[in-house]
Amino acid sequence: MSYNPQNPNGQAAMASSAPVVIASNQTAVPAAASQETSAIYNGTSSLTPKFAVITASASGNTSVVALVAAKKIRVISYVVVTNATVNIKFQSNTTDKTGLLYLSANGGVSGAYAPTGHFETASGEALNINLSAAVAVGGHLTYVEV
Repeated sequence: MSYNPQNPNGQAAMASSAPVVIASNQTAVPAAASQETSAIYNGTSSLTPKFAVITASASGNTSVVALVAAKKIRVISYVVVTNATVNIKFQSNTTDKTGLLYLSANGGVSGAYAPTGHFETASGEALNINLSAAVAVGGHLTYVEV
């Protein structure tokens, strides 16, 4: 004689397993439940990601993102490529926000998406890129205003 135990729902169960109950009210997950990409949240405040092109070729400061009154510019990702050897750094107006990034010819650097940000400007200050020499540098970045 075989032993065929049943759980409280009348379903067959193995002697060493816990009963399995399948809910009858399951529905498909709607497409709207996918990851949101048009907003980033700072607590409950929605922030819209913005994008900037990096184009610089003069030694010293070049503006990447203009100042926004009473707002900080928080960089959440970036890519920079250079066609010759140069050192770069990002600045809030003239205050360093990164250390020197030492790039060789045709070299580059990137900061992958970081929701807390890689660095940010002081409130009401522009985001600049500072080059150690007159070398063509290009790239892009994503930022939010906080």
